[in-house]
Amino acid sequence: MLDAMKMTDVRLIGGPLDGGLLPGQEIDDDPGAYLVVPGWVSRAVYEPLPDGDRAVWYYRGDVA
Repeated sequence: MLDAMKMTDVRLIGGPLDGGLLPGQEIDDDPGAYLVVPGWVSRAVYEPLPDGDRAVWYYRGDVA
């Protein structure tokens, strides 16, 4: 667990939002997000690698 939440810009890798940047995200002990993709019914799941940089989130698939 992180001692305190940290605001940082998050880079998205892979999937429909590849190369995107989410500015000023709170990085807590469970980072990641279900993101709306224009033109899609489902949301794209992005999260960091378990032992990776918490400010780099990778596409993990979709969720309805």
